[in-house]
Amino acid sequence: MYKLAELLSKVMAMDCDPGCEIFCVEGDMHTTFQTNLMTDTLDCYTFTIIDRGRMTLIHNGIEVSLASGDIYCYTPGTECTVVSCSRGYRSFVLMADAMLTLSSPIVRMMIHATYFSDLMMGEHKMHLKADDARHLTGIIRSIIGYQRRPHRFRVSAINTLYTLFLLDLMDIQEKTASRSGQSNFSSNSFS
Repeated sequence: MYKLAELLSKVMAMDCDPGCEIFCVEGDMHTTFQTNLMTDTLDCYTFTIIDRGRMTLIHNGIEVSLASGDIYCYTPGTECTVVSCSRGYRSFVLMADAMLTLSSPIVRMMIHATYFSDLMMGEHKMHLKADDARHLTGIIRSIIGYQRRPHRFRVSAINTLYTLFLLDLMDIQEKTASRSGQSNFSSNSFS
């Protein structure tokens, strides 16, 4: 499996620190299709918020269609191939090392809260309300800002923003699930 720094430097030709554990990027059709160059799976959690356009991918053999306002969670070791992106496609992507993610008390809380759910059937996408999508995208943009400038506490700031992203995503997921009675996105994303 590719580690995050390996994916960014070798596959996507992006600059990052060798020990990079969290990385965010604004994606377009070109950067999205670059992920198809991977010859192995990824040892990361990846959260993709579709800002504009559509994308179709194959997730563990199942076709998944995503549109503006959807969030997609890639889990470590998942086979995933991008099939198509619409013209003008744009997304915001947060990638986080699997070990860093699973060592987070927030993730352990998410798993514990949803562990006994009967609905752990592989739903790795969820539609976000416009305000929620803007809010989560704002956190990703903040992480991108910290990535680009020197800051004495850069790693701590990025880790804090990632924790905030996870807390907000869990809150959004719980509100969405309670309103619709649908499956638990976080249980499927971290199982």
